[in-house]
Amino acid sequence: MRVPAWSRGGKTILTAWALEGTAPFPLKLGKATVTDSFGSRREVDTASLALTVFPVYIRDMADAGSLDPLLAKARKEEEERKAALQQQAALKAYLFDFGSMDKVGGLVIGDFRKCLPVIARNTWDEAKGYGFVPSAALEDDDQAWIGDAMERDSCRLAKGIQFRFRADAGKYVLRAGVVPFEAEGRLSIGGTAGGTASVEVSKEKGLVEVEVQVGDQPLSVEMDGYASLRWLALIEKAPGDE
Repeated sequence: MRVPAWSRGGKTILTAWALEGTAPFPLKLGKATVTDSFGSRREVDTASLALTVFPVYIRDMADAGSLDPLLAKARKEEEERKAALQQQAALKAYLFDFGSMDKVGGLVIGDFRKCLPVIARNTWDEAKGYGFVPSAALEDDDQAWIGDAMERDSCRLAKGIQFRFRADAGKYVLRAGVVPFEAEGRLSIGGTAGGTASVEVSKEKGLVEVEVQVGDQPLSVEMDGYASLRWLALIEKAPGDE
């Protein structure tokens, strides 16, 4: 159920509808003027108002004052949401999408951030600060029937083949879309301040997430066998996060 509130001419108007089927209106605001989706207007007691998937517009509530605590709570939650987005937007993030230079996805971290595209022939470059070592196992793999740009293409990892990149020192969460050829595999993360870390990854899930401490060395990711590396995100931990 959704009940957005908005203002027109200094008066509060509510829009309400059920997500599916029917549902009772959740607020008791006394009698009110209700306009349906087809323009029909009537006066009803909100305690007996039944909602459907078609929105109705509620105004001139007899007990509109009971909305004040709810509106104040909604404003506070909206301020908190905006503050959280602002905090996320300030976080450092290193985002890579593998396998194509033109079909490139991104992630929302405060706002939308596009990934840096990486293809198999991008070997480690000290100046750029990222690349494969010594090179990706095979050419880029594009599964064109997959609509998600982050998931459709990839580069091949294998034991002895790393993707390496630089990041500023700090605490981060590393997430990667990586699919081993076997049912299970292990991803090793080198260059962390605490030494090499490793995490198991399943072919079914194809996703890893691990906290890492970045020092003054480049990070590297390497699988213990063949795997498709689809995307990688290193996102700074927000201050105060455990």
